This record gives sequence, structure tokens and C-alpha cells, in this order.
Amino acid sequence: MPVIILSAEGGIDIEEVARTKPEKVVRNYIDPVWGFHGYQMRQMAYKAGISGDLIDDMVKMGLTLYEIFVDNDAVLAEINPAVVTPEGKLMCGDSKLEIDDNALFKHPDLAALNEDMMEENTLEAEAKAKGISFVQLNGNIAVIGNGAGLVMGTLDSLSLEGGSAANFLDVGGGALASKVEDALEITLKIKNVRAVLINIFGGITRCDEVARGIVAALKRLKPSVPIIVRLAGNNEEEGRRILRESELNIHIFDSMKTAAINAVRFSREVRI
Repeated sequence: MPVIILSAEGGIDIEEVARTKPEKVVRNYIDPVWGFHGYQMRQMAYKAGISGDLIDDMVKMGLTLYEIFVDNDAVLAEINPAVVTPEGKLMCGDSKLEIDDNALFKHPDLAALNEDMMEENTLEAEAKAKGISFVQLNGNIAVIGNGAGLVMGTLDSLSLEGGSAANFLDVGGGALASKVEDALEITLKIKNVRAVLINIFGGITRCDEVARGIVAALKRLKPSVPIIVRLAGNNEEEGRRILRESELNIHIFDSMKTAAINAVRFSREVRI
């Protein structure tokens, strides 16, 4: 049964909000026969604490999203974040649509697009098979983070410092060492990468677990480019200790801004 999920807590991982502030997440299970209607979206918006002047925009956005979900046989249709413009209008800041592979025969246009993308980007196909959210970009600094908002913020920080990201990669909440190792292996396969920036905020994710994955991957892959790591949150001191005692060439920083500044600096010093 489809479920609509809404939260006014923007810019952070919805799974983390559901775990720590369950009252901030509003759910509405939809009867596929009855469908989803404006009054249901309006009730959800009020319950979530959406301000009154944004309610109409929220209703329109929610109904449109559900229509897209149904029409395309999706398993997920997401807007995260929704943003309020200076004029007070609600708009989609970023979105995600996942189609049920078993339904692609009903959507030949989407099936053809999927095949083209898989052929053009084997790294994205590899990441998908390993349960990692990955999009290849045009820069030369590989980025690994946990949580879409944190990864987007990292990309913005690099841009502000004059750098350019080679990818978007989100290992997700509660990432195990093995997934971090997989993520590093994927990013190091990107051509022309001159540095790797790993930005982790430990909520569900444990920084020591991430550190073990980093160390295991670097010992096996032996990269020739600088590895920059920022760890903050759950077990951060233990994570930094693991990285330091590995005696590998890892540059450790406390803040995202400092890590971004140094990632850009190191990327300019590397010659391939």
C-alpha cells in the first residue's frame, strides 16, 4: 500500500528524523482504489506544521507527486528538499524517482533511457548494484558522504572554494565499513580524479565504522591521490584514532569548510 510521508524538518535525512523525532514525520497510507485527494494532503500539511500561506502550494505539490508515482509505476517519488522562494512560493529543490524494473515493459521510453544510462555509465550501474546513490559529475574531486543533504552541502562547499566535484555519492545512514570500502573503490575509478573528500556526520552512522572501511579500502587499493577526511558526531574521536594509527596518507580535518579548502588545494597540487 502506498504511503505519503511529509516532514517540515528540511535539509536532513528523513530516516534520522523518523528515528529521533517521530512526531515530526506525518504519514498517510493511501488506498489505491480510492486514490489520494486534496483534503488528505491538506490535513497532512496542517499536522506537519506547514504555514498557512504555503498550504495550497503543498497540496498541489503532493497531488502532482502522487500522480507521477502512479503513472510511472514508481517505487519511490520524492521531493527533498522543497524550498520557499523569497516571494513566499513553495518549489521543488531536488527530486528523485525510482521506477519498478518489473514495470519497465509498460514504459518503453523509460526502459530505453535506463538502458542508455547503464551503457554510458558503468560506475553508476555498479553503485546501484551495491545499494549506493551515485551520480557522476564533471569535476576532479571525488566526494563521499552520508545523507543527501550533507553530500549536496559538500559539493556546494567545494564550489565556494573554487573546486569542482567529480561525483555525488551517498552511502546512506548507518553505513557499514564494507559499504564505505565499496564507495571508495567506485570513486577511485573515476577518470581524472585528483583528490577524494570523505565527509561523514555520525548520527546513525558510526565514525569508527566508517574509519575502518576507509583504512581497509586504502590498504587494498593504494590510491595515488590525496584522501581528505572529515569525521564528526558518533564515535568521532575513535574514528580519527583509527585513521591516525593506520599510518596511511590520510588528511584529517574537523570542519567541512576546512576539509573543502584543503581538498581543493591538494587537487591543484596533484599531477596525473
